[in-house]
Amino acid sequence: MRVLAVDPGKATGLALFRDVAWHPADGAEAPPEWIAWAAPWQAAMASVESWIALGALDFVACERFTVSQRTVTQGADHTWPTGGIGVVKYLCAKHSVPLAMQAPADAMNLAPRPVLERLGWRTKGVDHPDDATRHLVLRLATLGYQPLLRRLAASS
Repeated sequence: MRVLAVDPGKATGLALFRDVAWHPADGAEAPPEWIAWAAPWQAAMASVESWIALGALDFVACERFTVSQRTVTQGADHTWPTGGIGVVKYLCAKHSVPLAMQAPADAMNLAPRPVLERLGWRTKGVDHPDDATRHLVLRLATLGYQPLLRRLAASS
């Protein structure tokens, strides 16, 4: 299973998970690979394009961003996240990669900072990689990824 999670914005968070040895049918497990990082918008979108175009992903998860009256009145620049979401949606559709748009609150509720720390999936520094990792955890849980579900149950 190979999953990319995206926290879109001017500084975009990305989290990549790869577990080529796990198979839902037989429950076989091997240590998964996980990495998270933040990148400027253009570099992040180039990374997303590379991973998707190479056929290196089974799923993509992306934070759903809603422009509200609050967004407008605070003067927040919503063009970066909405632009990133558009790029991700286009690339997933073009290459037939399943995309899950996820609410930030759902990801934060499932994987707050203490959970990321217990999983060993916390990135020191800026929050964008952690936000992407939260969406990764949510997507893996939604897909029924048993090794993660067991770790979450054991850490609660």
